[in-house]
Amino acid sequence: MEVFGHLDQILDYSWSQLANAPNQRRHSWRTAVVANLVGQRVLQRTVVLRKAIASKRLLRFYTDIRSTKIQPLPNNGSFSWLFYDPRRQIQLRLQTKATLIQGDEAQEVWGRINPHTIKDYASISAPGTVVESGSVPLYPRSEQELLQRAKENFVVMDCKADEMEFLQLHRDGHRRARFTWEEEAGQWNASWLVP
Repeated sequence: MEVFGHLDQILDYSWSQLANAPNQRRHSWRTAVVANLVGQRVLQRTVVLRKAIASKRLLRFYTDIRSTKIQPLPNNGSFSWLFYDPRRQIQLRLQTKATLIQGDEAQEVWGRINPHTIKDYASISAPGTVVESGSVPLYPRSEQELLQRAKENFVVMDCKADEMEFLQLHRDGHRRARFTWEEEAGQWNASWLVP
């Protein structure tokens, strides 16, 4: 594995990997740890990266509208993403601002999701609700009710990146870089960091 020597090479590589990850089941960046502040606690969870678009600085995941991760919206939409590729020993962290997508736009996405994931949004109680094992049905009994409940609970989270930090561990010398979005210039400001 080569050591990255140019900042623009790192930026291009990072976004190309993010763009490819949603379409490759075994890509190490297909899942990420996402963290945000909920009340007084920082909560982390693993999400599936559903889309990444470099030109829009966009990362997307799906969730249940009842999930605690979206409770701070719209007042606090700050989400931190962490990706790690153990084979290449590359870590990528992104700071983002999230927007909750509902209504027609979310339903358009809903029409394209894998049928196997529908049940993920159809639980009778909200995600994280305490239940006694076996005493409460977790999902509606009828297929029609299950589909309706899932459709109502499904939302899309679009997160726009405003900062990225890349770290590559390598025996020939580690590489660390930061990219900060400059809104007025419409481009990333790049700098090397001490690893």
